[in-house]
Amino acid sequence: MATGSPGHSADGIGGVAIDVEGDRKREVKRSWVRVTATTDAPAMLERTKLELIDLLDLSVRDLRLADPSFFHSGIITCGHAIVCGLEPLRCIITADEALFLQEISDEFMGCAAELHRRFVDRDDDLPFEFIALEVVLEASFTYFDMQIASQEMEAYPMLGILRTKTSTLALERVRRLKKMLLNLIERVQKVRDNIEHLMNDNDKLAKCYLTEKKRMEAQSLIKVEEQLLDEEGLQVPISTVSLPYASRSHGNSNSPESNHYNTARLELLLEDYFLKIDGTVSKLNLLKDYIDDTEYYVNFQLDVLRNKLLKFELVLGSAAFVVALFAVVPAVFGMNFEGVTIYKVPHAFEETLGITGICSLVMFVVFLWYLKRTISI
Repeated sequence: MATGSPGHSADGIGGVAIDVEGDRKREVKRSWVRVTATTDAPAMLERTKLELIDLLDLSVRDLRLADPSFFHSGIITCGHAIVCGLEPLRCIITADEALFLQEISDEFMGCAAELHRRFVDRDDDLPFEFIALEVVLEASFTYFDMQIASQEMEAYPMLGILRTKTSTLALERVRRLKKMLLNLIERVQKVRDNIEHLMNDNDKLAKCYLTEKKRMEAQSLIKVEEQLLDEEGLQVPISTVSLPYASRSHGNSNSPESNHYNTARLELLLEDYFLKIDGTVSKLNLLKDYIDDTEYYVNFQLDVLRNKLLKFELVLGSAAFVVALFAVVPAVFGMNFEGVTIYKVPHAFEETLGITGICSLVMFVVFLWYLKRTISI
């Protein structure tokens, strides 16, 4: 934000500040991989946010899901596009093309080529947007499976070591692993909830059928043109060749049965991947439960060890008390008292030590019996 005093503003007139930095951010071009619904190979292109908004008829809020700077996740339909923000992909899908953000990991740079291959080699009339959505979902679940495999390879050996030998380093590593696991569960659960919400909303499912929407808009435009021509008294035949490819390939898909069938195809596609991600969530929860059980086991072992230390402390305290009482007798006999006849009795010191030792031993045994009876030593 550039500011200045009234009348002397370098970036404004009359002291009005201009957000130059914000304009620069909006004008930053990002690299996208473009896949079209043709036999053309994927191509690179650069577009700013404003160019994408004008080109695809999107809002700023809708486009925010495709921005990796914002940690949002989900699938939304807006206008003539489907915006996917699934890890690690950011993708914008229309009826004619798909734009993949290039700022992703190298393992998933082949998604554009995979989409092109599947569309060219398809053996049915599945719309382009459904194929693109399937590729995005598959890539996202592959990414999560890789994350889970990495977590399991690190977790299970570490938890096995922790069960046999408890150490501070192992506990810290398990806590760090559990924190990462909870974060992964939250991300996967968010994707699962988004798919479930989309799968249960018929209106959103219908909006995802971009090819059908485009075909119906083309038919509406043709009907308007026919009406205008009829009003002018002109007879102009309209050939089906001018209609989009979708209207020729799907036949009379404007009927309720055909629309239900098309929506059901998308719902079945989402249901398939919903079951997969539900299994992924179950697998993550199983790993989390195993970590929780290990922590409970370690805490139980530590409690047992603390109880043993407390019992040992009680026994040691009882022994110290008995020894202290026994030490009183030698201390008394070590003093030189005049007129005490017991010092003159033969073997009096030895007999006194023996009697005191026996009494101390009996007292210690009584202490042990009492402690065992009350706290089960």
